Amino acid sequence: MTANHTTLAACRALCTAWLRPVVRLSLGFGIKYQDFIAITKTLFIEEAMRESQQDKKLNISQLASKTGLQRKDLTERLMTPQQYQTLTERSWPALVFSQWRQSVMQDATRRTLPIVSHTGEASFADLARLVSKGTMHHRAILNELIRIKLVDEQDEQVTLLEEALVPSEDLQLLMSFAADNGHDHLQAIASNVLGVEPRFFEQAIFSGQLQPEDCVAAQHLLREQWQILQLRMLTLLTQAEQRAEAAQQPLERLRLGVYLYHTPTDDTSTSHLPAEDRSI
Repeated sequence: MTANHTTLAACRALCTAWLRPVVRLSLGFGIKYQDFIAITKTLFIEEAMRESQQDKKLNISQLASKTGLQRKDLTERLMTPQQYQTLTERSWPALVFSQWRQSVMQDATRRTLPIVSHTGEASFADLARLVSKGTMHHRAILNELIRIKLVDEQDEQVTLLEEALVPSEDLQLLMSFAADNGHDHLQAIASNVLGVEPRFFEQAIFSGQLQPEDCVAAQHLLREQWQILQLRMLTLLTQAEQRAEAAQQPLERLRLGVYLYHTPTDDTSTSHLPAEDRSI
């Protein structure tokens, strides 16, 4: 895809807006400028390689021309490529929590389960065995959920404490979720801007003239509506996964989420526009 000067200026502005919170996060955790440049250099190479492989063209000269990097830098990094990896999708505790949360949304009495049942009733051990397909012992899954304070164990029973998997007590796991969620959200937007078809659903509502209590009210409404959508979507996806087990075709992964962010209007890192619907 080629671009004129106006489009390039718009792309630079877009990248600046996206990277500002990334730089804020980097500074907050002590990542230096040199480290950040090394990360972006690697990503430039990997994305150029991926695009070149799709076009069945791959050589150092083409990569150097596309990325603006020196051949020496390209050769060094081609020897040790670093690929982005999702960190939470294969987390059995996360998957067990999600399945349990869905069950509670359908039947609130399932919020507390016996760890092991000797009478045939539903138990945490059964849930863990079903979700992990027996690859991880239920005690190990339970210990991890207790560690990050998502469940409570008392008298051979375990109770779900949280409504959503936000592991605030485990910074590394929290960053893993943030990496996965942010990556896929930006991939959806980037694909739409690049004209990839079919387009991904990506919409937002913006208002620049709100009082703080109205922002809180908006977040409360969003949480209520998300619970309703989440239940319907989890039911649909669970049924789809069951059908996919017998499918004889390549499968795809899907991530769906919502977000809300508000900040004072004098925050110079954000735009100040009247309320509007936005879609890409």
